[in-house]
Amino acid sequence: KANVLLHCDLGHEIGHLIVKKFMDFEYKKSAYLIELRGKIRKRVKKEQDLLPLEEGAEITSQLKIADDIRRRGLEEILSDIFAMRLLGPAALFALFEIAIGEELDLAPKPASYYPPWRTRLRHSLGTLEEANLLPTFDKLPVEDPTKNVAQRIKVIENIVSDKSDQKAIKEDWLTKLAYDSVDAAIPHFREFLKENYNNKFITHCDLYEQVYDLIDRLRKRITPNATNSFPNEKPAKFQSILNAAWFYRISDLKDLFPDNKLNKHYQEDFRTLNLLTLKAIEFSYIQELYDRGK
Repeated sequence: KANVLLHCDLGHEIGHLIVKKFMDFEYKKSAYLIELRGKIRKRVKKEQDLLPLEEGAEITSQLKIADDIRRRGLEEILSDIFAMRLLGPAALFALFEIAIGEELDLAPKPASYYPPWRTRLRHSLGTLEEANLLPTFDKLPVEDPTKNVAQRIKVIENIVSDKSDQKAIKEDWLTKLAYDSVDAAIPHFREFLKENYNNKFITHCDLYEQVYDLIDRLRKRITPNATNSFPNEKPAKFQSILNAAWFYRISDLKDLFPDNKLNKHYQEDFRTLNLLTLKAIEFSYIQELYDRGK
């Protein structure tokens, strides 16, 4: 209840279940392991003068590390990609909110081998661009504060245009090798999603048909659970509700410290936004169950 907007990151957790299916299928083919082993063997033979038995053990050891780095990178990045397809820009804004408080360019380290935040943000933004899920503002009035959302997207674009995360990855040859394999796997995962889940994802048209009406309801302190569709209201999709809430937060909700002064109304406004959003999602779910029972 306190921060339902960050619940958009749960799309990432659902993504882990989907990613496991993809990686289990990929592992059975083992093509990436064969490729990694060949490249590691070439490197080991070039840099170390080992007996055949020692060389085999070294290659196996390095392959295990590279596979761990690759697996952890894919688990997080692919789960982000799924979340973007499932929830649209709301998932990006939630991810950014979490990432911005951390160091963006930490190279994967044992034992977690966690990918850099900047890398994750880059793939997330690229997914929204590829799926045509980013908002367009050309039809909004010039004075509409919702256009501030474009500024937030621009901030993220500037962050991911910096390639300092890739520099950190390239500092270790084995990590670079693993992430080359990560990059090669991502197009296959996108195809995997298209073949198996494409009809589950919201489209640009369905999403933005509702979002701006729902923002207007939030501005009036009304639950954003329906759009004004003449002659009757049309129930809102939960993806549209979450995106409308995020757009409202970015465009209308004043910061806690605007102009370096405490905004005394921020906490109450933020609490109200979260409660209205949560209630709207509940209404949407109940409406869906009701419609199914007709």
